[in-house]
Amino acid sequence: MRDEFLENLRNDWTSQDVELDALRRRLARARWMDLGGIAFVAACALIGAGIGLWFALLAWQRSDVLFALSAFTLLVVALPSAVADLKTRRRMPDDCGETPEAVLRAALARARVTDTILRIGSWNAMALFVFVGVLWACVFAGWIPHRYPLAFLSGVWIGAAAAALAWCLWRSRRNQRERAQCERLLTQYEDVGRRET
Repeated sequence: MRDEFLENLRNDWTSQDVELDALRRRLARARWMDLGGIAFVAACALIGAGIGLWFALLAWQRSDVLFALSAFTLLVVALPSAVADLKTRRRMPDDCGETPEAVLRAALARARVTDTILRIGSWNAMALFVFVGVLWACVFAGWIPHRYPLAFLSGVWIGAAAAALAWCLWRSRRNQRERAQCERLLTQYEDVGRRET
């Protein structure tokens, strides 16, 4: 006598093959994006470190609080964040495997790493908000003169931080939906495997 429930589960899982193949293709494409992301973050870290050192030199030579604050933000906040981002990106799975379980586990690992990268991006955006706040506190305290176009630059920085934070929140929600979908498929796969044994 055949177990009808098991047969239905098996049929449900077979219908997920198309979804799983799409996921496998997306993971393969994402590997190339990972390399681009690593190169971009590394380039930004090197450029940021160079500019931060230059700002530190200018701050020391001119006794300028604006350059000191900028150097601090680039070297003590942004550079460690970039290094953390690079270390996190290196944890992305290289291969998604051939079995449905391996593909789903790779997708879940990718989702966890993506969550960490998005948190780092959100913290960077918040650091930029804090930088602008401290900058204006220094202006009102009289430590930074008004000779710089600070209102314009502050608008650019706040706009960039707000856009980055909004994108991180949007992408985080999308990542959570993708993660839930993978967890659902993995649970279905494991249920079928348990019922067959």
